Amino acid sequence: MDTNCRLVIAGGSGGTDDYAEELYKLAAGDDRIIFTGFVKGELLEELLTNAMVFCQASDVEGMALSLLEAMGYGRCCLVSDIPENLEVVTALDGSLVAETFTHSDPYSLREQLTALLPDKERRAKLGDLARQHVRNQIGWDKAVEETEELYLGLPEA
Repeated sequence: MDTNCRLVIAGGSGGTDDYAEELYKLAAGDDRIIFTGFVKGELLEELLTNAMVFCQASDVEGMALSLLEAMGYGRCCLVSDIPENLEVVTALDGSLVAETFTHSDPYSLREQLTALLPDKERRAKLGDLARQHVRNQIGWDKAVEETEELYLGLPEA
């Protein structure tokens, strides 16, 4: 992409060392691309606090805790349209609290990033929606409430 924004790729290779090596080769010489490896603690907090867009580009995923964390930080999220991601970013009314792109389609990803990066207002709105969604629909209070309902609804032994 033709942008001055930096791309931070956080996390390890997850057993896909050949793919990671290919990414390093493609990024060689481009100082806009930063590979952090596995991050936690203050560095993770700094990345999530300052990211313009959090992108979850997986083709195969469980419920991504990193996506939930980014949403909790109020980050604008861009996710591949796999069912696992869509489940996380879909509100109870069926609306999305994140932008999506067609999985395995780099052109769709580029199109969405090209639209989001310059649109500060849209990013802020999506970040606010994401934070509220996590707080109201997914957070610990909701988990406790649903667990309590489950146990109270069980027949006595």
